[in-house]
Amino acid sequence: MGFSLIELQVALVVAALVALAIFGLFRAGLVLYQRRVQTIAAGDAAIALEVIVRTLRESSHDPGSVRFSPEDQGDGGYGAVAVRSARAADGFSLGEEGQPAWTGWAAFVYDARLRAVRLVMFPGVDEVPAPPWDGGRVVARQVKSFTVRREADRLAITMVLEGRQTTLALRTVVWPRNR
Repeated sequence: MGFSLIELQVALVVAALVALAIFGLFRAGLVLYQRRVQTIAAGDAAIALEVIVRTLRESSHDPGSVRFSPEDQGDGGYGAVAVRSARAADGFSLGEEGQPAWTGWAAFVYDARLRAVRLVMFPGVDEVPAPPWDGGRVVARQVKSFTVRREADRLAITMVLEGRQTTLALRTVVWPRNR
Protein backbone atom coordinates (compact mmCIF):
# COMPACT_ATOMS: atom_id res chain seq x y z
CA MET A 1 0.00 0.00 0.00
CA GLY A 2 1.52 3.31 -1.05
CA PHE A 3 0.68 6.96 -0.95
CA SER A 4 -0.43 8.86 -3.99
CA LEU A 5 1.08 12.21 -4.86
CA ILE A 6 -2.15 14.01 -3.89
CA GLU A 7 -2.23 12.35 -0.44
CA LEU A 8 1.39 13.36 0.12
CA GLN A 9 0.67 16.99 -0.86
CA VAL A 10 -2.37 17.14 1.44
CA ALA A 11 -0.28 15.76 4.30
CA LEU A 12 2.45 18.37 3.69
CA VAL A 13 -0.10 21.21 3.60
CA VAL A 14 -1.68 20.03 6.87
CA ALA A 15 1.78 19.72 8.50
CA ALA A 16 2.71 23.21 7.28
CA LEU A 17 -0.51 24.68 8.72
CA VAL A 18 0.10 22.99 12.08
CA ALA A 19 3.71 24.28 12.10
CA LEU A 20 2.53 27.82 11.32
CA ALA A 21 -0.05 27.66 14.11
CA ILE A 22 2.57 26.46 16.61
CA PHE A 23 5.01 29.17 15.50
CA GLY A 24 2.28 31.83 15.80
CA LEU A 25 1.40 30.71 19.33
CA PHE A 26 5.08 30.70 20.32
CA ARG A 27 5.57 34.21 18.92
CA ALA A 28 2.44 35.52 20.69
CA GLY A 29 3.66 34.00 23.96
CA LEU A 30 7.04 35.67 23.53
CA VAL A 31 5.43 39.06 22.92
CA LEU A 32 3.26 38.67 26.03
CA TYR A 33 6.30 37.72 28.10
CA GLN A 34 8.22 40.80 26.90
CA ARG A 35 5.26 43.06 27.74
CA ARG A 36 5.04 41.49 31.20
CA VAL A 37 8.76 42.10 31.82
CA GLN A 38 8.42 45.73 30.70
CA THR A 39 5.33 46.22 32.87
CA ILE A 40 7.11 44.82 35.91
CA ALA A 41 10.09 47.12 35.24
CA ALA A 42 7.78 50.15 35.04
CA GLY A 43 6.07 49.13 38.28
CA ASP A 44 9.41 48.65 40.01
CA ALA A 45 10.52 52.09 38.78
CA ALA A 46 7.36 53.72 40.15
CA ILE A 47 7.89 52.06 43.54
CA ALA A 48 11.54 53.16 43.57
CA LEU A 49 10.58 56.74 42.76
CA GLU A 50 7.99 56.66 45.56
CA VAL A 51 10.65 55.53 48.08
CA ILE A 52 12.92 58.38 46.98
CA VAL A 53 10.12 60.96 47.06
CA ARG A 54 8.85 59.85 50.48
CA THR A 55 12.34 60.01 52.00
CA LEU A 56 13.04 63.45 50.54
CA ARG A 57 9.61 64.73 51.56
CA GLU A 58 10.22 63.59 55.17
CA SER A 59 13.46 65.55 55.33
CA SER A 60 14.08 69.08 56.56
CA HIS A 61 13.55 72.07 54.28
CA ASP A 62 16.55 73.78 55.88
CA PRO A 63 19.09 74.40 53.04
CA GLY A 64 21.90 72.91 55.17
CA SER A 65 19.98 69.65 55.42
CA VAL A 66 20.56 68.72 51.79
CA ARG A 67 24.00 67.70 50.50
CA PHE A 68 24.84 66.89 46.91
CA SER A 69 27.66 64.63 45.68
CA PRO A 70 29.69 64.19 43.61
CA GLU A 71 30.40 67.60 42.19
CA ASP A 72 28.03 69.16 39.67
CA GLN A 73 27.76 66.96 36.56
CA GLY A 74 27.82 70.03 34.32
CA ASP A 75 24.07 70.41 33.85
CA GLY A 76 23.28 71.55 37.39
CA GLY A 77 22.45 67.99 38.45
CA TYR A 78 24.14 65.59 40.84
CA GLY A 79 24.36 61.80 40.94
CA ALA A 80 23.79 61.58 44.69
CA VAL A 81 21.91 63.43 47.40
CA ALA A 82 21.92 63.14 51.19
CA VAL A 83 19.20 64.65 53.38
CA ARG A 84 18.73 64.98 57.13
CA SER A 85 16.56 62.13 58.33
CA ALA A 86 14.46 61.39 61.36
CA ARG A 87 14.34 57.70 60.48
CA ALA A 88 15.64 55.43 63.22
CA ALA A 89 15.84 51.66 63.58
CA ASP A 90 12.53 51.62 65.43
CA GLY A 91 10.63 54.14 63.25
CA PHE A 92 10.38 57.90 62.86
CA SER A 93 11.98 59.92 65.73
CA LEU A 94 9.98 62.80 67.13
CA GLY A 95 11.34 65.56 69.31
CA GLU A 96 9.74 68.50 71.07
CA GLU A 97 6.34 69.70 69.90
CA GLY A 98 6.00 66.56 67.79
CA GLN A 99 8.59 67.79 65.28
CA PRO A 100 11.08 65.36 63.70
CA ALA A 101 14.25 64.68 65.67
CA TRP A 102 17.01 64.78 63.06
CA THR A 103 19.00 61.72 64.11
CA GLY A 104 20.97 60.99 60.96
CA TRP A 105 21.12 61.16 57.19
CA ALA A 106 19.59 59.26 54.27
CA ALA A 107 21.47 59.24 50.96
CA PHE A 108 20.51 58.16 47.46
CA VAL A 109 23.44 57.41 45.19
CA TYR A 110 23.63 56.32 41.57
CA ASP A 111 25.89 53.28 41.11
CA ALA A 112 26.89 53.19 37.42
CA ARG A 113 28.61 49.82 37.81
CA LEU A 114 25.41 48.13 39.04
CA ARG A 115 23.12 50.41 37.00
CA ALA A 116 21.17 51.01 40.19
CA VAL A 117 20.16 53.65 42.71
CA ARG A 118 20.95 52.72 46.31
CA LEU A 119 19.60 54.08 49.61
CA VAL A 120 22.32 54.36 52.24
CA MET A 121 21.31 55.29 55.80
CA PHE A 122 23.60 57.04 58.29
CA PRO A 123 21.71 56.87 61.61
CA GLY A 124 22.91 58.74 64.66
CA VAL A 125 25.45 61.01 62.94
CA ASP A 126 25.41 64.81 62.88
CA GLU A 127 27.34 65.11 59.62
CA VAL A 128 27.00 62.94 56.53
CA PRO A 129 30.27 61.10 55.73
CA ALA A 130 32.12 62.00 52.55
CA PRO A 131 31.38 59.83 49.50
CA PRO A 132 31.74 57.20 48.23
CA TRP A 133 28.76 55.78 50.05
CA ASP A 134 28.98 52.01 50.01
CA GLY A 135 26.39 49.46 51.05
CA GLY A 136 22.76 50.28 51.55
CA ARG A 137 19.92 48.72 49.65
CA VAL A 138 19.05 48.93 45.98
CA VAL A 139 15.82 50.83 45.36
CA ALA A 140 15.96 50.96 41.53
CA ARG A 141 17.56 48.70 38.93
CA GLN A 142 18.25 49.11 35.21
CA VAL A 143 19.01 52.79 35.81
CA LYS A 144 20.74 54.54 32.92
CA SER A 145 21.00 57.89 34.72
CA PHE A 146 19.94 59.51 37.99
CA THR A 147 20.19 63.21 38.74
CA VAL A 148 18.96 65.45 41.51
CA ARG A 149 19.04 69.22 41.27
CA ARG A 150 17.89 72.04 43.49
CA GLU A 151 15.17 74.26 42.03
CA ALA A 152 14.58 77.09 44.53
CA ASP A 153 13.17 75.40 47.67
CA ARG A 154 12.47 72.03 46.04
CA LEU A 155 14.43 69.08 44.64
CA ALA A 156 13.94 67.87 41.07
CA ILE A 157 14.63 64.18 40.47
CA THR A 158 15.18 62.62 37.06
CA MET A 159 15.68 58.88 36.70
CA VAL A 160 16.05 57.18 33.32
CA LEU A 161 15.66 53.41 33.21
CA GLU A 162 16.69 51.33 30.25
CA GLY A 163 15.59 47.76 29.69
CA ARG A 164 15.07 45.51 26.71
CA GLN A 165 14.16 47.82 23.84
CA THR A 166 12.54 50.21 26.32
CA THR A 167 13.59 53.49 27.89
CA LEU A 168 11.52 54.98 30.69
CA ALA A 169 12.16 58.52 31.95
CA LEU A 170 10.69 59.51 35.31
CA ARG A 171 10.82 63.06 36.60
CA THR A 172 9.29 64.59 39.69
CA VAL A 173 9.71 67.55 42.01
CA VAL A 174 9.73 67.24 45.81
CA TRP A 175 9.32 69.87 48.51
CA PRO A 176 10.94 68.83 51.81
CA ARG A 177 8.22 69.74 54.26
CA ASN A 178 9.62 69.55 57.79
CA ARG A 179 11.30 72.31 59.73
